[in-house]
Amino acid sequence: MPLPTLVHIGYHKTATNWFQRIFYPAVSNYSYVHRKRSRAAFTEDHAFQFDPQAAFARLEIPTAEGLILCEEELSGNLHNGGLFGFMSKEIAHRIKATLPDAQIIIFIRSQTEMIGSVYKQYVKEGGTHSPRRYLFPFDSLDPHGFSPKKTPLFAFQHYDYRLLINHYREVFGAERVHVFLYEEFSRNQAAFMTRFIERFGFEVNLEAVPKTRLNVSNKKFSLWVSRLMNRFAYRNVIDKHYFFNVPGMYRLRGRVVAPLLDRIAFFSGPARPRDILGPDIVRHIEDTYRESNRLLAEELDLPLAKHGYPV
Repeated sequence: MPLPTLVHIGYHKTATNWFQRIFYPAVSNYSYVHRKRSRAAFTEDHAFQFDPQAAFARLEIPTAEGLILCEEELSGNLHNGGLFGFMSKEIAHRIKATLPDAQIIIFIRSQTEMIGSVYKQYVKEGGTHSPRRYLFPFDSLDPHGFSPKKTPLFAFQHYDYRLLINHYREVFGAERVHVFLYEEFSRNQAAFMTRFIERFGFEVNLEAVPKTRLNVSNKKFSLWVSRLMNRFAYRNVIDKHYFFNVPGMYRLRGRVVAPLLDRIAFFSGPARPRDILGPDIVRHIEDTYRESNRLLAEELDLPLAKHGYPV
């Protein structure tokens, strides 16, 4: 029986980097397609110029069987809400047109933890705004100069997982969409991966796969220092403010200053999402997703409440 093609679309901040760099390349009975080829195939064409045959050619694969693709941008960029959702929705159709028999893997994460982690990623990439300014940008921008449709920025709708999951279930069929909880992976990685391997028939020596996480986020104090130093570094960040660009500042901050502060015990307090976001934003997050999470838990029999999702 031929092996399926698996397309792992994210979300961001659910250990996709570990799957891409460590786990999937170690699976011997599947062929892992590098994420750069996945991006080239599905995210770079204009909407009216997408060609499934050209996309398949960019994957550089001989056959559409026994493949693993893993690229979190396929779910939409974390900072711009998947371009008001249009990119996230369109990419599902692109995958279906190119790999019609694919099975879809989606990892989700409790929205409070997710959005706190997304904010930390924003600062890591060069962002300068506070959590409130980053998460509610249009409260601060002139509505005559900016709108979500003209300038997509952070969007809470992007983390309403039920929207994207149901879209993929409609496009591919419910039986081809597999949803996993990041919390189950994070809290007992060995047990989760044993079940994950069995689910898809992976041939891999799990004992030889490093358990080390990648992209460890900054601690609380270094996060604050990073925001300050980002004021003197230009980066390709959607929404930020900087005074002027000091050559090498971004690299100095990321490779020297922040790691040094994180290693010093006095400065090593964890940047916990609830502490970063504050009680008002946490309450807004819980109110925003509670009903959708409740429905998702019922429809897919997912233990969301057990793992801290607002339900």
